[in-house]
Amino acid sequence: PTAFLQKGVTFPSKAYVAAPKDGSLAAFLHEAFKLLEIRFANYDHDGAETLMFDELERELSIVGFTRAQELEGLFIRVDKDENRTLDFAEFLMLMYLWHEVGEYSYFFRHPTNAHVVKEAFQIMERALKVYDADGSRQFSYAELMRFV
Repeated sequence: PTAFLQKGVTFPSKAYVAAPKDGSLAAFLHEAFKLLEIRFANYDHDGAETLMFDELERELSIVGFTRAQELEGLFIRVDKDENRTLDFAEFLMLMYLWHEVGEYSYFFRHPTNAHVVKEAFQIMERALKVYDADGSRQFSYAELMRFV
């Protein structure tokens, strides 16, 4: 069985609906990452803790996503270790960049879940723009120290 990063995620239910406990950013991001972990576990049919392109393409085609070439391009782009699978960290990168390819509703059928994940990544993007002084899309030590 997949070992979840967040405590409290023990069964990857397809029916889970995000419900931040309060209005805090921490609660909102907690729910977004919980949803991402659940989705990753749902797609990882063989329990290998990685996703192959075929697994991802099959799951997305079931919900009507048909742009396999764009998906493959994004998949290759985030497969940093070039082993033709995505681990959870690479899946997070794919989800962060997903807005370039499609709507989050392809991954999350419940509109609340799609909204929570989309908004979480938009919050991160806004923070990146504020603190990435040189526009490199990477934080230098000095930029990071301004953040904290």
